[in-house]
Amino acid sequence: MAITNATSTVQAIFALHTATAGLALLMLITAGLVFLKQLKSGTSRPGGWKRFSYNAGAPRHSSLGTHFWLMSGLFNLMVAYAAQAAIVALQTRTNSPFSITSMYSYPSYGVANSVTGANYGKDISILSFLYQFASILVNVCIVGAIWMHANHLECNATGIKAPGFISWIWNQFWILAMLGLGFAAWGLAYIRRGNGNSALYFLSILSSSNITRTIFVTYVAVTIAASTSVTIEALLCLTGVKKNGFGGTVTNTKRILGSFVFMVLPIVWVRNAFSIAQIVMLYYNVNNWSRTTNQALAFLFIIFGELANLAILGLVLLGAMSFSKTLNVRPTSVPNTNREARASSMSRYTRDDKSEKTDV
Repeated sequence: MAITNATSTVQAIFALHTATAGLALLMLITAGLVFLKQLKSGTSRPGGWKRFSYNAGAPRHSSLGTHFWLMSGLFNLMVAYAAQAAIVALQTRTNSPFSITSMYSYPSYGVANSVTGANYGKDISILSFLYQFASILVNVCIVGAIWMHANHLECNATGIKAPGFISWIWNQFWILAMLGLGFAAWGLAYIRRGNGNSALYFLSILSSSNITRTIFVTYVAVTIAASTSVTIEALLCLTGVKKNGFGGTVTNTKRILGSFVFMVLPIVWVRNAFSIAQIVMLYYNVNNWSRTTNQALAFLFIIFGELANLAILGLVLLGAMSFSKTLNVRPTSVPNTNREARASSMSRYTRDDKSEKTDV
């Protein structure tokens, strides 16, 4: 059976995976063009934002840090869902459950028999591990993009060094924990996948291996905690801009950062809620549930999983496109009497600014 002969639900799943990969590619191209334009105009030129006057606090930031995480995230999102779409297309030929996320597959419900003589076990296994590899990097890039974007906007509006020492340690801990646990689970599953057309795909190994499942669930829990933490820090950055902002760019920065925070925060938190739901479901046999329930779950996990990731990176892209508006007017001084009061969040409680020189 080909994808054209599959049920409408499976065709919709395949179409959504393909659309996510296609939109990620378009956004990646757009991000690249935006970065090149800003590079040409000087807002991202190496050294162009590093110094303007240390009397004003920390050096100005361009969108370079934002673009690093953004473009990495979009590339991996494209790879992840191109692989997922290919998996679904192959699964229509093997009478297999159809992949939605790393922890949930939509049951096949006894569709037409598999293609005679066809065995795509090896291909599905390889693609599932490619999907999982890219998905880990997507989650890391989302945390990094929100963290760097919010802190650099605050720095541009306040002149306070951001991210500070504590913020670097705190967020690097989350990023390293996500990478370590994610790839530990990936590596254990890879060892157990088998060979040839009898090779298992990632979710089947999670279902059968307790240690792999435990480490993977821990990774998902850490991802939820890290993304929640970074959205709270972004909110604190916005508070810092409102309290400590100065110069001609504050209005633009408050608007850009405010729109970003109040749109990205609910998306991240709802996505995390559905990640928790998937952890619970990983310990249940969804084949015992009704077809209607599984259809609803499949599309909810797509909407609040892959499409949520796409929306988050889209908001980062919009923020990067507006980044130059926070660099138009460069402040020249900060009142010394207010220096100690100009700390806005846990990432700014380090007093890094006191060690900076007062002239160029």
